[in-house]
Amino acid sequence: MLPQTEIDKYGGKAAILNHIRDNTNLPIPSYVVMQAGQDVSSINGDFNAMQKPVIVRSSSPYEYGDFEGIFESVRDVKNRSELEWAIKDVQKSARSERAKQYAEQHGFKIGEDIHLIVQEQTPSLGGGMLRHPNNPDLVFITYFTGRGKYQQHYHTFLFDEVTGDERYCRGFTSHGIEKEDAQFLVEQYKKIEALEQIASD
Repeated sequence: MLPQTEIDKYGGKAAILNHIRDNTNLPIPSYVVMQAGQDVSSINGDFNAMQKPVIVRSSSPYEYGDFEGIFESVRDVKNRSELEWAIKDVQKSARSERAKQYAEQHGFKIGEDIHLIVQEQTPSLGGGMLRHPNNPDLVFITYFTGRGKYQQHYHTFLFDEVTGDERYCRGFTSHGIEKEDAQFLVEQYKKIEALEQIASD
């Protein structure tokens, strides 16, 4: 596990992101962490130096193995006024009814302070990867393209590290992901997997 002092100081997402940046050669887009209570003017230099647009993401201490998808992220931020609006929007999500209800359902209270990640936004994909629990040679890859409730298209791939290719499995067909892309993703996944300090499991 990462030190609690790092999680408290930067929030769960940023603590993990810092650890990956410092311990791998993954191609991570430039970012800055704005700590709770920090004035937006303190990150002006970092923001001005970034390629636009940027994304503003939450990084709460509660987002270390929990709270995924509860707080907001704001994409396509291009200038200072949009940055200020995005910061307020993400901060507001820490006080939302959804966040309070989620915390109550899991038996704890949350504070309203939230750290933020301001990061160069790339044309990246949303999705996830998971090594098969019973066959360590297989890695599930799933991602979606498009935005909006009716515009998202989901893609899946079951990668076999022994053959270096797709493994047939009912419900898992590539639907647009290329073998070379799957190989690249699995290589990046393995770098993160090797960082055992992030989580014991």
